[in-house]
Amino acid sequence: MNYITIKHLSIKMLLLYLFSLPVQAKTPQPNSPYKVKYILQNNQNGISGIANPRDIVFSEDHKKIFIASGDSDALTILNADKLINLPFSQSFSEKNYPDLMLKGASSVVYSPKHSTVYTTSFYSGSLTSFATNGKSEFYPVSTLSDNIDFKTAYGDYETIKQQDNLGLIGAWSAILSNDEKYILTASYQSNTVAQFKIDQFGKTSFVRKLLPEHNWGHPTSIVQTDDGQTLFVTGFENNQISVLKRTAQNTYALQQTLSHPTLINPQKVLATSSGQFLFATASKSKSLVVFKRDSKGRYSHYQSINNDQLPSGGLSGACCMALSANEKMLFVSGEMDSGILVFNIDSETKKLAFDHHITSVADTKIRNVSVLKVTDNGKHLFIGTGKSNTILVLEIEH
Repeated sequence: MNYITIKHLSIKMLLLYLFSLPVQAKTPQPNSPYKVKYILQNNQNGISGIANPRDIVFSEDHKKIFIASGDSDALTILNADKLINLPFSQSFSEKNYPDLMLKGASSVVYSPKHSTVYTTSFYSGSLTSFATNGKSEFYPVSTLSDNIDFKTAYGDYETIKQQDNLGLIGAWSAILSNDEKYILTASYQSNTVAQFKIDQFGKTSFVRKLLPEHNWGHPTSIVQTDDGQTLFVTGFENNQISVLKRTAQNTYALQQTLSHPTLINPQKVLATSSGQFLFATASKSKSLVVFKRDSKGRYSHYQSINNDQLPSGGLSGACCMALSANEKMLFVSGEMDSGILVFNIDSETKKLAFDHHITSVADTKIRNVSVLKVTDNGKHLFIGTGKSNTILVLEIEH
């Protein structure tokens, strides 16, 4: 991404510079328990369009892997098989397809029902869709955007606020409803969660901005429980997590707003499949925070782990998380730090216990992790690194 030069950097603009800050690297640990399956580097061995990967999503059959690239400004598609072999397939970039508005591509959502992939873009303030004709190739379908210049949007938002109809400026995260009829987007600069309908052909149209009177705190992450009935949205600037319940009218009602002294600048949120436990990474407080749902459906603080409590740190700029498929391990990283922290989850209490810190695998150091994803079968961990424009694929030993 090309970042805006601002004379006085505030907390509010920290996200624009997050990937340009210096790294405080830890000493790599040589004997990693994880085996490297692949190392994919941008513009090497025929792979392009993966500079600063921000999100990684898999098709339901794992034959396609979709990557949102924040610095290539691209959606990149890799072909794969059940053994996770990864030949390059396609890449749609802002440079080659300017009409698609992919500047600062930030998240990916895939709909098996429509065989369509949807990409949000942080700087373009857009939601772009790509479909397939049943073959291996994808093609662009449509782009939704208010076409607002990003320098104006981030430099003087109030002057263009009335033009921000779709709520997509600073679009950071998106999810697909369980029935695959809607996409929900969380946009930092618009300070909005927006709902888009997907028609029978996979095309999107704007429905509404959820809870327009609610202060979302400039959202960066949005997730839902497996049943789709509870929604969680991080408010980066307000140090909060909004908890919403789905209504019969396919919209949402605010249930509660979570906060805690260790939850400063929450960047990512993740829920267990049942929704009983909620994990959040807080980048400024360098913390991993856990909330638990009680018998009445209310969440309260359950556990916090701070950077200085860990033997080798690792939570500076805490940003990314991934649950193992069996929900027995949690992988966590800090974007301004080195490596991946592995926590065991107690089968009864669900308390987190630090297990080890992976700072290198083979001869490859892991730094500035920007995305973590575990495949649905739980056999592989994908690690995207923002500084080195690399995606590591590790085999997880059970």
